[in-house]
Amino acid sequence: MTISIGAAASQQGQQKQRQWQEEQLQQQRQGLAQQQMLVCIMDNRGMGHSSSPRDSAAYSTDIMAQDVVAVMDQLRWDQAHVLGFSMGGMVAQRLAVVAPSRLASLTLLSTSAGGWQIVPKHSWSGLRTAFSMVTARSAEDAADATLRFHFRRRTLKTYVPQWAARRQDLLRREYLTAADAPAQPHHGFKGQVAACWRHSLSDREAQAVAAAGFPVLVVHGRSDKLASPANAEALARRLQAPCVMLPGAHFIVRECAGQINMLLSNLVWGRQHIMCADNSPYLDPSPSICSAWKALEAQSAKVEKAGSGGQQAGALAVAVASAAAAAGPMGAEPSSSTDGSSSGDSFCWLKHWYPVHVVAMADASRPHAVQLLGKQLVLWRDGQGQWQCMEDACPHRLAPLSEGRIESDGTLQCSYHGWRFNSSGKCTEIPQAIDAKAKAVACSSSRSCVTAYPTQERFGLIWVWPSAAPAAARQAGELRPAACLPVSQALQDAWAAGNEPTWYRRVLPYSWDVLVENLSDPSHLPFSHHRLFPGLSRAAGGPMPFSPVAIPAGDSPEAAAARPKYAMPHQPPLAAFEYPAGFTAGGVVAYTPPCAVVYEAKGSPVQSELLAVPSGPGQALVFTAGVSSAAKVEAGDVLQALLTRPKQVPMLLMRMRMQRAPAYQSHLRSNKLFDQDNAFLHLQDAELARRGRQGWAKEYYSPVSCDSAIIAGRRWADAALQQQLNPADPASPTAASVITLTKPPVQRATKQQINDRLNQHTRHCSICQKALQALQHKVQTAQNAAAALAAACIGVLAGAVLPQLAAAVAAGAEQSGAAAEAAVGVAGLPAGAAVVLAVLLGLGAAVARVVAAAAAKEVEQFVYVEYSHADNH
Repeated sequence: MTISIGAAASQQGQQKQRQWQEEQLQQQRQGLAQQQMLVCIMDNRGMGHSSSPRDSAAYSTDIMAQDVVAVMDQLRWDQAHVLGFSMGGMVAQRLAVVAPSRLASLTLLSTSAGGWQIVPKHSWSGLRTAFSMVTARSAEDAADATLRFHFRRRTLKTYVPQWAARRQDLLRREYLTAADAPAQPHHGFKGQVAACWRHSLSDREAQAVAAAGFPVLVVHGRSDKLASPANAEALARRLQAPCVMLPGAHFIVRECAGQINMLLSNLVWGRQHIMCADNSPYLDPSPSICSAWKALEAQSAKVEKAGSGGQQAGALAVAVASAAAAAGPMGAEPSSSTDGSSSGDSFCWLKHWYPVHVVAMADASRPHAVQLLGKQLVLWRDGQGQWQCMEDACPHRLAPLSEGRIESDGTLQCSYHGWRFNSSGKCTEIPQAIDAKAKAVACSSSRSCVTAYPTQERFGLIWVWPSAAPAAARQAGELRPAACLPVSQALQDAWAAGNEPTWYRRVLPYSWDVLVENLSDPSHLPFSHHRLFPGLSRAAGGPMPFSPVAIPAGDSPEAAAARPKYAMPHQPPLAAFEYPAGFTAGGVVAYTPPCAVVYEAKGSPVQSELLAVPSGPGQALVFTAGVSSAAKVEAGDVLQALLTRPKQVPMLLMRMRMQRAPAYQSHLRSNKLFDQDNAFLHLQDAELARRGRQGWAKEYYSPVSCDSAIIAGRRWADAALQQQLNPADPASPTAASVITLTKPPVQRATKQQINDRLNQHTRHCSICQKALQALQHKVQTAQNAAAALAAACIGVLAGAVLPQLAAAVAAGAEQSGAAAEAAVGVAGLPAGAAVVLAVLLGLGAAVARVVAAAAAKEVEQFVYVEYSHADNH
């Protein structure tokens, strides 16, 4: 944690927060006290041990924010929880604007948005106190006036039994002791005040901070005379953050140290404990937490009236603990398959359904090799027409079953030695067994069985539950309903109405987390995919400010019904953002971990459904589909648009062409789309492995709000990837080690390897395989026709025209032209007719060669296409 302190303040004033992690508050979860927190408190420039430039231009909250970044770099901290008090809160605001990826959370204490808001609150009490500070005749009088300005009178009058003195006497003594230390240079104080005066936070910057993905909390004292509580509430509204009012004045870091420490504990280690703002995209408030904070607010008011300054922290802690206990255990996890989806640190990778293939693309006559969460699996359809999934290793000698064959009885045969297995993974045939008894004994052994995984077929996809634990079948059965799958409500409605989308599937040469980044980033579209679709061009790229979208949480029918169609029926997205775009009317992008990214475009009936499946290190599986709520485009629609809405004609023509085109053509367009990104993402994956994935916040520079969805996803993945793949097994590896690159590849891949369409898509797609075979047959037929026609042309020329020409040359001028014309060619044809026939045959051969070349060019679309962004003008 970094703590940015106020103007004219030094590190010593924050000692209560420097030791806050050592306190054991009653409401903390069990084991929290064992966690450690490194805290860095720095003197701002112009104060203490930091330098004090004389030029006032060297003081600004932006410059001080860069000072914090420099200190974090020196400490080698990629991220930190940032706390800012008073002027330090303004510095923290600018830090959140210029380096949002470096913040794990943002807490603002006793601060404002700067400018006129730094002028003290107008009240007679405040004016009298300020006048007393100016006219003080002694250091003691100045100390008392300063204390009355920064603390509540009730706090100052509190008697402290262990010191046998009033708190005002203790604070006065501390103030006078500090006054004996070297004073702050006048130019340092002047520069800090100028920085506060020049500080500002625009509405766009506030929206960017709110959308950055880290939690934000505003804490203020109700009796603050220096920074108006109304300004703090306004700042919290602009940042879409909770605002907690405590019974204190400006120095709530001293008056309310216990409450602030409790808030910080909950923010850092129990983030959901303070998340009660309905409009915050990263929040999932439970009733117990919200009631706890209502109790805290109520108890704060009671404590303020009672004046029990020394017992405030304990009373508030008890209030929170008792309210939470009454409603249920704090931090309790949901029991559905979405367990931990909104919190990566409790996510279980094995308790989710993952798509592994498209029903229409998978050849049911043969087994298919698939990879999921680092596991090598085989997918095949049994004799009952049900898709099955098992470990891709024969128990005999570990030969891959995906290289086997499906027998007529629906069993899967290992082609190495002929062992066969049924849909449950039980061995049914061992040809090498000496007799029936020996075979029965061997087949009944558990060692002859193959591990099988639950599967289901829904929405045109084949889904696998990646756990083979004894309870896996029961868990998968409980979560088999369609509502538990990571597809949007819009797609489920379209499927139920018979409007089935066309899925596309491809194995990609980079890790899952890099794929999720790419899919949730609309700002790259006009640049990486220049001219791929009408209106998509570099000229249309530009600012794309993200605004978080509030989506109801909870499992109640009311909450589910209130969610938009692009959300999952069973859970809200981790992050959803609305954005404008120069190439479209804008839209919404929503990410629901671990797989689903959905785009809803404004003014368009088409919604894009994207699924990112973690396969293994340096490999991910992507599924895409377009969900349309519009009727098919007819020729009359195009004609009507031509007369009334001419700008829509290109899009209508494209939709008409796409809906009438064969399915494989949409796959080819998707191939080109991913080709355009693959080179970037493959090398980015390798670079992340080289620099260390956990350091992404330091390596990425993300000053724009359109990276908000990426940052939210990265923060979730940071925690989720550190979870054990199988929490029940102490020896289980972390998810990061089995689905992301931990070491960069030794040799850089070629473009042919990165964009290998044949092995990444075509060989796994029966639709494209049939189209490819038809095109290859077309190429062969056209080439044969060209050769035959060319040979016939040559034959005609050799048998008719050439002899006549030779005779004419031999006869010279003695042979008349009429005699030559009367000559007979091949098969009794006159020489003139033979020439015409030869020309026609030659033209036919040329056309056949053109057809063969065009078909061969189209064949390349299924294999590999050379692409360079430099040539895409």
